Amino acid sequence: MSVAMGGDETGGFVGDVGTAVSKFGFGGEDAPKGVLSSRLGCVFDQNQAYVKGSNGVPLLRELTAEDYAVPDDYPARLHTRSPFVAPPQNQQCVAKWLHGDVSSLGAARFDKGESCVVRSPLVDGELDDWDTIEELWREAFERAKTTGEEQPVLAATPSDATPKHRAQYLELLFETFGCRAAYLARNATLAAFAAGRASGLVVDCGAGTTSVVPVVDGYVLMKGIRTSKRGGDHVDAHAHDLLTKLCGGTEPVPRAAVRREGRKTYESWPEAFRKFTQRETVRDLKESYGVIPKKWGLAVGLKEDKRQFFLPDGTVVDVTTDLVRAPEQLFEGVEEEEVPVKKEEEPSIKVVRDARVGQRALQPPQIMPPVNDPVVAALPEMVKGSLERVDVDVRKDLLLNIVLSGGGSCAPGTAERLHSDVALSLCAPFKAKIVAPAAFERKFGVWIGGSILSSLGSFQQMWLSKKEYDDDGPTRLVEGRWG
Repeated sequence: MSVAMGGDETGGFVGDVGTAVSKFGFGGEDAPKGVLSSRLGCVFDQNQAYVKGSNGVPLLRELTAEDYAVPDDYPARLHTRSPFVAPPQNQQCVAKWLHGDVSSLGAARFDKGESCVVRSPLVDGELDDWDTIEELWREAFERAKTTGEEQPVLAATPSDATPKHRAQYLELLFETFGCRAAYLARNATLAAFAAGRASGLVVDCGAGTTSVVPVVDGYVLMKGIRTSKRGGDHVDAHAHDLLTKLCGGTEPVPRAAVRREGRKTYESWPEAFRKFTQRETVRDLKESYGVIPKKWGLAVGLKEDKRQFFLPDGTVVDVTTDLVRAPEQLFEGVEEEEVPVKKEEEPSIKVVRDARVGQRALQPPQIMPPVNDPVVAALPEMVKGSLERVDVDVRKDLLLNIVLSGGGSCAPGTAERLHSDVALSLCAPFKAKIVAPAAFERKFGVWIGGSILSSLGSFQQMWLSKKEYDDDGPTRLVEGRWG
């Protein structure tokens, strides 16, 4: 595509790397051209590895028997990114990446006597595996038949991404892919733009995490971000436990194990890979049958054609209301044992504000305990907590523009339930309005927002050029432009 940096429009390349799904395409288009699974299969070269040299520079060499010797004090567990126990200074060389149906492709590798590890670019909502992120961008460029040198690149990053991670992202785009111009945008800002809002409270229900992010005039208010580890994967795990109970304590057999390539080696699969394949079956069940009651305590009826579910091995399961209501986990309260015990801190002095009039209350400052975010939290609590952390002057606008985003928000009844629970926790003068785009726009909302932003003529002066990157460096640029 042609690019006119000084014209009214430009065709940039937009990428949104998520925990489960990554979206890529050209700016100005209505939908991404490439939708890739973010969970990639990784096949390692058993004969080569990167070994730390005497000067600290990784060296690629052939592995010997000494490399496989495990020290006595080394933890007796497998590497999360390695199929065998090896000294920590060694990092295996990736022989091949598996894209697409990783379950079947990985099963075929095990059938050949090889190994396969499933890797995801994000862990608990944070950019973690940069090798996987690089591979996803490389695959996206190849499928789109373009490169970073041909046109500017807009990359979506988690709303609470640290400056260090954003600097690493710039290094990846400019140094690895040779981009001539790039820009980093936060997910919540792009999701709000996709919904036609410059300001709003973005509720993003992703696979790894669920977050509530206040956006005002296109800027994310960092102090108001609330994040919970209760995402789509948490719901899948809950549904998996319920389905296992319905099967008499036997875990569901995944589709990859029923096929020829996985039938022989299923019992010998690593626990992590077996869980990954089983969750795919559970995810199909959740997306087909899952419903969130529109109000708390409301009963959910089962439709006549959705009373049974057929597992890949032919087993017929009678669907229960608990299984249908699995997505309601996002709205459930936090169990006491689920919250990690944190070290007590000194209480901080805070001035109490009157939420109704937006002015300081006529009472002296009170000693209030510090706010500790639980690792898991109910969605209405996160909305309330986010509003409490922003200025009272913007709360009304945020409440009138609660934007739903992410694939986890597509369960029927999500918008109605969120409105009902949030309305119950508000003071009388305040009213809430849920902006719930179509399911397609929720799934791809971040990418659509990036497509809109990158095609605006007024945005073209915001691109970060390669010359600026070379002159100032990634760390200084991140602190100056996106700090």
